[in-house]
Amino acid sequence: MSDHLFALGQTVAASGMGVPPGPYRIIRLLPVSNGVPQYRGKSVVDEHERALSEAAIKPVPRSIASERPVRPAPKKKR
Repeated sequence: MSDHLFALGQTVAASGMGVPPGPYRIIRLLPVSNGVPQYRGKSVVDEHERALSEAAIKPVPRSIASERPVRPAPKKKR
């Protein structure tokens, strides 16, 4: 049985602890470090991948997780 609380593909919200806030999709389960499960998450907003500690994330309600994020319009070059 896995020590991880969250599953692959699940959307979670990050809250501080060195990680930009926002929704992330779990793309990989990483080993437990110092007793805390770790994850690889991909930002739903900017698509960057980051390491996430289980202590820094919480589940997102399914209705919110299924919504497509609104991305800012790209800046126009002058």
